[in-house]
Parts: sequence; structure tokens; C-alpha cells
Amino acid sequence: MSAKRAAQALIDYDPYVGMQVETIRGMRLDNAQERIEAIQSLLRDVMISYTLSLVAGAANTTEKNVVAALAQHEDLKFGTSSVPRSYVEGLYSDAGAN
Repeated sequence: MSAKRAAQALIDYDPYVGMQVETIRGMRLDNAQERIEAIQSLLRDVMISYTLSLVAGAANTTEKNVVAALAQHEDLKFGTSSVPRSYVEGLYSDAGAN
């Protein structure tokens, strides 16, 4: 399983993540700051969830790769492909995790 599929599994099977993605999907695109803040909050919450560890292990990839794939998910539209990766790198640097 790839990190992208693991991120989709989080959306499909973790009720909190699925609900948050639905909420973000329903946000108006013209309110970009609120949408960005909601995505950032979701990514921070996912970083500390046990389900992230489970799907990353099942996908044989790192938690960081799964969070980056979630940030790149089509429903979140968190910038171009380099923006989510850079943001997630920053989150993990700030948390002191690797």
C-alpha cells in the first residue's frame, strides 16, 4: 500500500479524519484563510493519532509520508505538490520528530 492509499484509508475509516475532511470539502474556496487553518489543524491532529501509526505500518511507509499524502489529497487541495510536503516537514521539525 502506498502513502496515498494509507491517507485515503484514514479518511475512509477514521471517523474524526473523515468528518474533518467532509467539513473542509464543504468550505467555500473564497474563504481561503479559514480553510487553510482547518487543514493545518487536521494535519496536526492526525500527527498524534494512533490510527496514523496503524496505516503507516500497514503501508510500510513513514507517518510523515502519510501526513504529506493526506495534505495532498484532492479534497483538501492544500497548494501545489511541494507546498504540503514543505508544510509537513515543518510540522515534524517543530515537533522534533523524524
